[in-house]
Amino acid sequence: MVATGNQILIKNGIIVNHDGALEADILIEDEEIKKVGQNIQVDENVEVIDASGRYVLPGGVDPDCRLLNPSDGIPVAEDFKTGSGASLLGGTTTIINEITVRPGLSIIDAYAHHRSILDAQCRCDFALFLTVPHFSPKVANEMKLLAADEKVVSFSFRLQSGESAGFDEETLMTAMDLCSSLGVPPSVPACGNPAVLNKIAESVFSSGFTGPEGCLLASPERFESDTVSRVGLLAAATNCPVIFTRIHSLAALKALLEQRDLGSAIFGETDIAAIGCVFAGNTVTHPNWAKAAGCVSDPPIRPEETVARKLLSHVATGELMAVGSAHRAIPSNIRAGLGLNDFRQIPIGQATAGGRLSALWKIGVEKEALLDPCGFVSAVSTNPARLYNLYPRKGCIAEGSDADIVIWNPESKDASRNLIPDGVEDPFEGLNCFTCRPEVVLLRGRVVVREGELVETTEPTGRFVHTKTSSGMVFSRTAALKALGETLLCPVTREPYSGPVINLDPACDHTSPPRESHFYRKSDYDNVPKEALPPGQRVIHTSVKTAQPPGGESKSFWWNN
Repeated sequence: MVATGNQILIKNGIIVNHDGALEADILIEDEEIKKVGQNIQVDENVEVIDASGRYVLPGGVDPDCRLLNPSDGIPVAEDFKTGSGASLLGGTTTIINEITVRPGLSIIDAYAHHRSILDAQCRCDFALFLTVPHFSPKVANEMKLLAADEKVVSFSFRLQSGESAGFDEETLMTAMDLCSSLGVPPSVPACGNPAVLNKIAESVFSSGFTGPEGCLLASPERFESDTVSRVGLLAAATNCPVIFTRIHSLAALKALLEQRDLGSAIFGETDIAAIGCVFAGNTVTHPNWAKAAGCVSDPPIRPEETVARKLLSHVATGELMAVGSAHRAIPSNIRAGLGLNDFRQIPIGQATAGGRLSALWKIGVEKEALLDPCGFVSAVSTNPARLYNLYPRKGCIAEGSDADIVIWNPESKDASRNLIPDGVEDPFEGLNCFTCRPEVVLLRGRVVVREGELVETTEPTGRFVHTKTSSGMVFSRTAALKALGETLLCPVTREPYSGPVINLDPACDHTSPPRESHFYRKSDYDNVPKEALPPGQRVIHTSVKTAQPPGGESKSFWWNN
């Protein structure tokens, strides 16, 4: 085939999608994949990239990224340009970034502010989800506007009580009903109730735990499972799909699986830190304070390798559908300045956007052999794109899809640079992730990483991704569950009721003639005084003449009967 236009040809690589792998060529024209096939022929002036001995993967989709989250005012070690650049270096071409809104602020204003910065700085493509701090008629109207304009892929809610911002169960049900009608899936972090956990943290701190390990005692995993169970019940009651993020513990995982078995349309994600940090030996129990503090998360990353392996095994089976980064790069000196002597004040988050793919490949494909390349692509690219309705534009290599492509070297000898900002702990130090990494990354047909280095540009290469509502993967399940429920129980057809009906309207007079029993109440003939008598006196009952003595008439002794 001879084609014309702005083209790139990728030859001799093994193309890996979530559903299979094959050796073929890829012709890219402008921003899309034009053709996938064998021995594609092009003009001599077309750039040809030889991918011999390499895997050719769809660009990664990060479903849980927190670049430059400004909600708590804690300084981070990067801006959108450097953070999104690290994502590209690591093979992620699309991020779904969180906008956390302070209580009382307009979610539309927060969206507009966040979006303007990303448009000016982001190097990779991006979509957005909003963390809604409270609910009101005004917030509901703003949610409708954002959904109608295809500006958000999800609204995130946190189930909590007390004076802190969040949603009680009744309010959450109202918000879920709204999300269902808008076709925008709500997401809920699998975290405990902050009002309760703060009380526990005070007790743990008072008992002498001041270091990062205190967060494990301050956040029992049963509170995570409680959140998943309760929200799962609400999902079933409202027939609204829910995406649970940050599944970090076995208790939360068990609750997720139980609620799915009971018929709730819920989906689970975990973070690469919950797997990678543990296999790297970097947890909150590390003897080095900076490394331990660098692993503080909400909910906590459980330090047991058995937990990380269990999470990974459920990523392999698809019950945990996606692996995000939950990226947030905070320098160690900031963590120390805030929480050196008080684990409650240590900022949460890990710098994982650049190492997400390499860490999961190293552990899941090479070390544990729980994932094959197709399962790897499902977890880091295809399933996130399907959950948030970016697929098939993102998340696969197919004709008509965006030309977001990663040429992956599974036997690299060179370490990727610029993945971790200066002064920030590397959560995957010790994994030797540099032995598997992207060599070339294309974003919509444009080479943005070559030989493991960013291709410098004078303008941002990223673009906002408009997403349609009502993801087929998410909302088709609720439609099926609704149809199933309608077949299991239908309205019963009955003969009209013909018996008496009492009008219980308070405005009506319900006075009725006294019944016979009214005349024989004890109060009408009881002559026993109710006042206490002075000592020495007793109650003398009025004599009552009867036809028979008590027990009836007696005419003979019982032994003569």
